[in-house]
Formats: sequence, structure tokens, C-alpha cells
Amino acid sequence: MSLEDVHDLLLQAPLSQVNSVLADLRGLVSSGGSSSRLGRDFEESLPGALRQLHEDQGKVVRLPGLEAGSILTKEARSHDKDAEYRDEAQSKVFSYDHAADKVASSETYRAVSSSDNELKTELERQLGAYLRDHYPDLDPQRTNEGACGSVLSLPTTRIQRRGGRQEAKGKTNVEQGAANEEEVEQTPQETAMAEKATEDEKEEQKAMGEKAVRVVDEDDDEDDEGELVELIADADASSPPSHIITIVSGKSNAKNFWSGRLLSTYHCHADVIEAHTKLQIHYYENGNVQLNAEVPAIIPLNTSAAQASASPAAQAKAIISAIGKHEQHLQETQLERDVYEGLNERAFKGLRRQLPVTRQKVDWDKVTNYRLGQDLADHNEGAAA
Repeated sequence: MSLEDVHDLLLQAPLSQVNSVLADLRGLVSSGGSSSRLGRDFEESLPGALRQLHEDQGKVVRLPGLEAGSILTKEARSHDKDAEYRDEAQSKVFSYDHAADKVASSETYRAVSSSDNELKTELERQLGAYLRDHYPDLDPQRTNEGACGSVLSLPTTRIQRRGGRQEAKGKTNVEQGAANEEEVEQTPQETAMAEKATEDEKEEQKAMGEKAVRVVDEDDDEDDEGELVELIADADASSPPSHIITIVSGKSNAKNFWSGRLLSTYHCHADVIEAHTKLQIHYYENGNVQLNAEVPAIIPLNTSAAQASASPAAQAKAIISAIGKHEQHLQETQLERDVYEGLNERAFKGLRRQLPVTRQKVDWDKVTNYRLGQDLADHNEGAAA
């Protein structure tokens, strides 16, 4: 078994069974001396594999002190940090420890104010109403039971700490002074004297720097760290502002050996919505049957002049309405016809044990009554003669 095979098994695990699957995989990779290296490699790669699992399935987490859920997706992750995510609805940026399965840290940032935020606020409000009408509420104890939604703005803004202690490392006074001086030719004696003076100044600067570091370390005032501020992204004509709406809903029943999860992503542009729906259903009583379906779609939007000049509330209503119609059509036609019926007629039919031509099970106590048994008996009598 290779490390890639182990990762494939882990990534197929539903969120409700991750711990049990992980325990079984650890038992497999650690058994035997030849597998010890595989076990070490697996543990080293585990945080990255779990991050991919959580993002692929849209794991929902709760930040300290908050009741609403935050969704872990690759769209919500900071591009320069592997385990940092943002929840724009709650103005939170947080780090998640995927291996320990817990929130490592969480901070509030100050969001920028712009006209585009009005549409985003309306999308969040109407998305919440849509989820309450069509999805089960998020469980107060188990965060991956029930539904959760989020709205993210694109292009992604940057969050930076402003004020307080400065983390930027500038040049020292000695280095800055040396950079500003004009280059002039010096005699060897002048050069030696200048180098000695520079060394003395550097030693003094180093001592002052160490003292300053000690003073800062002893200061426990959190206000010195400054404020987290959202910075407006640079305008890009090729990438006009847009939004990504994420809907995730899960349900599991361990006593009856099943679980199900849906993750839908909607990238909302000016005239269309790029939709992508992932469905995972797992049934594991006396076996292991899993359905994984992905359905991409393009949803057209009304691009009339009246719609373009409409209020943010009207625009948000049109977007959520289009998503609702798409999901209803998806459930009534594509999933029921293409997925469920196809699963029954093709996949499950191929797994079933075929019955004989009579469409009845064979009664082996009466096998001689069947034509096959009679043919065998006649054959044996002929051979004996």
C-alpha cells in the first residue's frame, strides 16, 4: 500500500466517520516493520490531507463565543497561509488546526465600507432566509448536522495589522546613514577609522535593540499589536467584483449506518452563476456502499437594464431566486433521474446475484427435479453403462 492509496481512502471518508477511518488507517500503516516508514510519512502528511478533506466537504466549525457556523473551504482560506480562514459575515479571521480538529486562534477585523458591501449584506440576509425555509437548522451541538451558508467577495481582500507595534524591519540608523552618504575615495587610514566607528555604532545599536525587545516582551498590552484592517483589493478590469455563495448541509445516523452531505458552490457573476454541487451518501450496514456525485451547471441571470440598475435588495433576491429554482430542478430531475435511477438500474443491478431463468432460488434438496439435475442424472447413467 502506498501513501497515495492511504490518502485516497481518507479523502473518501464522510465527516461523521473520519475518526474511525483514521484509526483504522493508522493501524494499517503501522503494522509490520516494512510499513513503519509509511506510518511516519502518513503522520507527517496528515495535516495537509485533513485540510483537503475538510475543504472538499465544507466542514463547519464554530468560533469561540459565536453560535453561527463558519465553513472551511478553499475559497475562504488565505492564499498565503495554509490554515487561516475568514468568515466575512462575522468579520473574523481564524486559524484552524486540522490535525487536532479545533480552532487554534480567532480575531476580529474591521471591514471596509463600499457600495459592493450593500449587495453582499443583502445576499447574506436573503441566503439565511432561504436556508431557514428549505434546509434543516444547524445543530447547536454537532456543527456538521444541518445547514450552513456563507457569502464571500471576490477579488479577495487582504487583512493587515495597522498601528501599534510595527513588524516591518527597516534599516538601522547606521545602515541608512551609510546608504545616504556619497561614495568618496578614502585613504587606508580614513577607511580603517570609519570602519571602527561603524562597528562601535553597530554594537551600540544592537545593545539598544536587545533592550527594546526585552521591554516589548514584558509588555502584555494587546492594544500594542494594532488593529486588523481589511484592505480593498486592487481593481482588475479582467476580474470584476463578484461573490461566491456556499451552501453545505449534512445529516448522519450512526445507529442506522448512514450519512449524507451536500456542498453547493455558486460563483455569481454579472450575467451568470457558475454552480457546482457535490453529493456524498454513505451506507455501511453489512457492507460499504457510497454515492459520490458532482453536478456542474451554468445558471443565467436577468441582465436587462432595469435589473442592472436595481437596488442591492432586488439584485440579491434575483440571485437567491435563481439558486432556489436551480436546486429544485436539480433535485426533481437530474438527481432523481440520472443519479438515483441510474444507481438502481446500473450500479446496484451489477452487484446483485443473478437469479436462474426461472427467476426463483434453487432448492438444493429438490435439485433432481430441475432439468439440470435430470440431465446430470442421465449423463451419469449413460457413463455407467
